[in-house]
Amino acid sequence: MAETMNFFRAQDEARGRTRWLVALLALAVVVLAGSLYVMAVAALGGGLAGPRVDWFQPRLFLGTSGVAIAVILGGSLLRISELARGGSVVAEGLGGRLVDPGSSDPEEKRLINVVQEMALASGLPVPVCYVIE
Repeated sequence: MAETMNFFRAQDEARGRTRWLVALLALAVVVLAGSLYVMAVAALGGGLAGPRVDWFQPRLFLGTSGVAIAVILGGSLLRISELARGGSVVAEGLGGRLVDPGSSDPEEKRLINVVQEMALASGLPVPVCYVIE
């Protein structure tokens, strides 16, 4: 007997995975900031094997953490702005090829027909189609 998908259970599981991924992202940011701080202390203190390493340097910690967060936020905002330009940018970035609605290829015609029927059934405009080989 085929198991039917429970939408609400799948939604709850997706939320749980999202929380886990957000926690891992936060941990990665903390590890990155800490690693940059250790490297900066080592670089400014003549190495970690020196006679005395001063690990308490609040200004240095704030500086290295600020740089890490600025780079992460800058990269994130750049990616968000790229993705905001639409699905065609994503498809082309992945090597997708635009499918011409007037194509003579039978497989491409079938794809266009399926997409048009789904759009009609859902009451949405017909999107452009891309094929990723």
